[in-house]
Amino acid sequence: MNILITGGYGFIGSYVAERFYQEGHNIYIIDNLHSGKKDNVTIKHKSYILDISDPKVELIFQSTHFDIVIHLAAQVGVQASVDNPGKDADTNISGLLHVLHLSSKYNVRKFLFSSSAAIYGDQDLSPISEETKCRPLSPYGLNKLLGESYCKYWYEMYGLETMCLRFSNVYGPRQGASAEGGVISTFLKKMGKRDAITIYGDGEQTRDFIYVKDVAEALYRSALSDATGSYNLSNNTSVSINQLIKILSAISQNHGNKQDPNTNYVEPLETDIRHSRLDNRKLKEKLDWVPKYSLNEGLTETYLWFFGDLSRKKNYKKKKEQNKENKTTEIKRRYQHIIPFVENILLFFMIFTLEIMIPESFIVFDIKILYIILIAITFGKTQALVSAGLSMGLYSYSQIKTGADLVTLFIDNEGLIYFAIYLLIGLLIGYIVDRRKVREEAEINDHERLKEQHAFLEDLYSEAKMLNSELQKQIVHSEDGIGKIYSTVKKLDSLEPEDIFTGAIFVIEELMKTNKVSIYTANEDKSFLRLASKSNTPSFTPKNTYRLEEYPSFRAIVKRKSFYFNRDMDPELPQMVAPIMKGNSLLAIVSIQEVDFEYLSLYYENVFTVLIRLISDSISRAIDHVDATKADRYLIETNILKPKYFERVLQSKKRAEEQLNIPYTLFRVNMPVKQKREISDIQNHLRSTDHIGLNEQKEIFILLSNTTQEQSGVVFRRLISIGCQIEEVDMQNV
Repeated sequence: MNILITGGYGFIGSYVAERFYQEGHNIYIIDNLHSGKKDNVTIKHKSYILDISDPKVELIFQSTHFDIVIHLAAQVGVQASVDNPGKDADTNISGLLHVLHLSSKYNVRKFLFSSSAAIYGDQDLSPISEETKCRPLSPYGLNKLLGESYCKYWYEMYGLETMCLRFSNVYGPRQGASAEGGVISTFLKKMGKRDAITIYGDGEQTRDFIYVKDVAEALYRSALSDATGSYNLSNNTSVSINQLIKILSAISQNHGNKQDPNTNYVEPLETDIRHSRLDNRKLKEKLDWVPKYSLNEGLTETYLWFFGDLSRKKNYKKKKEQNKENKTTEIKRRYQHIIPFVENILLFFMIFTLEIMIPESFIVFDIKILYIILIAITFGKTQALVSAGLSMGLYSYSQIKTGADLVTLFIDNEGLIYFAIYLLIGLLIGYIVDRRKVREEAEINDHERLKEQHAFLEDLYSEAKMLNSELQKQIVHSEDGIGKIYSTVKKLDSLEPEDIFTGAIFVIEELMKTNKVSIYTANEDKSFLRLASKSNTPSFTPKNTYRLEEYPSFRAIVKRKSFYFNRDMDPELPQMVAPIMKGNSLLAIVSIQEVDFEYLSLYYENVFTVLIRLISDSISRAIDHVDATKADRYLIETNILKPKYFERVLQSKKRAEEQLNIPYTLFRVNMPVKQKREISDIQNHLRSTDHIGLNEQKEIFILLSNTTQEQSGVVFRRLISIGCQIEEVDMQNV
């Protein structure tokens, strides 16, 4: 199946991705990497670095049909939801609605929503069942409850199967130390730094902790089940914060750290829940699921991950690189607004120097205007006004230097005109340049947006093209491809039962990947099974005949007329046995003696079931054909085959001998054809798989199926004893 996990790079999402991947499913992840890390997921998967509210998410749904959507993307901080409820609602509600809408629009089979124990608030009852009235204490809990209502609405209105899982406190490796959900990882981080652990309240508040791998297993089973509605996902145990500290301290001491962690008790948070323990019986009964990890086992694994050398080195290196990058970015951000002022001042000093050094008689135009124009074109309106102000100052300085009064400058028309020209040029050109820059930035942003969208669509196209190519190869070349199956099953396309029995061996061998197949036909009273065809494997020598009263297992299979799979691995019995039926009548059974362990799967059993139906249909069609052509096939009122049909049977036996090493024997009957009734009575002393027929020279023969020259001696003596005039035929001359 195609599994989409939103927030798949997060703490819980990464474990869910691994669990589904272990079962052979295709994994797709949407994550904005706000709190998730790509390093969390090392399995093969397809990722999209997007926010779940991004319109491009619909393109992903268009290009890939998802069977299951697991919505884990969320803002998980209770206190953060109190500080910024709008942002919490935008992430936890708007994002959910977008994914719900797309899931119903594009026919997703099932939608799983990660809810929270926070919806219950502070309850007097313990444990808390799903029927308990919800009283959330924070916007986070309220939005999770609203999310469940939306899921229920989508199920009732649009038929989208939705299942909401109310997580208790999830913990385990890869968990970040942020938000309330990471209380254990926060404590471990403090212990690693030997900092005091902050405990809100008296530490006697209780929580229901569940290990992340148990959560992943529950989500996996939920996706495959028919369950809908809301369920508690928890360990159904209460552990106080003080008890948690003691357990972590004991684990730390067991691994060589003899120092107890320091604790610091502070005032409790307003949104803090006193006691939380969720009743998980409803989920356990529905999914046949139980938590596998005890608190001590889960905390030990988490501790070892937190303080493992590999994890520590990896985190140190990553943080060092990240700090270096952040430092460079901060420097650029801090000084990016100062640089234009510095450049403006430097250019002004150049103009100031020219004004002083060059005699006035050599200056044919006002270079201050050139300065203002250059600054306005380069930096825009803000720096243009600065340059205009500096130019006005320089003009004033030059006038005062020649003896003018400062007050006169602001009264004199010439001075005012110069000031107005400087300001007008700066404002006009700066405004034009800023407008142009705004347009250019808008065009650049549009171009980047379109470029990003094009790259995204190109990525989707490449992926779809690759999948299309893979599917095409599977259809044309794969062992399970349609072309391969058609060419294989074509061997059953015959109207002669003997040819079908031979072809069935090849079909089963090729599609079931085995080389030990046998087919037995049943006599009329179903007391005997006689070998009709088998694989040409030297080490495979199945019995020629089964007397069913001596083999209870086969007798039970024949009686039930049902498939048998050797799930107990009994070495005395075949791995698989199936009946070939015509209506309610059993014609034969197919037996597969051995199967490689890697193929023992439900898929393998289903392929076997389909093949047996195909073989049964082919045999039934052939028998109907034999019955319909009986008048043309046999001499009148006898069971003696006419030359054309006897030749067909003989050629079929020759092919079986050449391809499958199944022997046959011929006797020539030295009796005239006019004694056809007496000859026909010989059939009463033969098996149902044997034949009597004429050749083109009107000679009569008895054909013994699956019989060697040595084995035919018994039949030869029996027929001689009843007065038959027969002789053996040299098989080399046949």
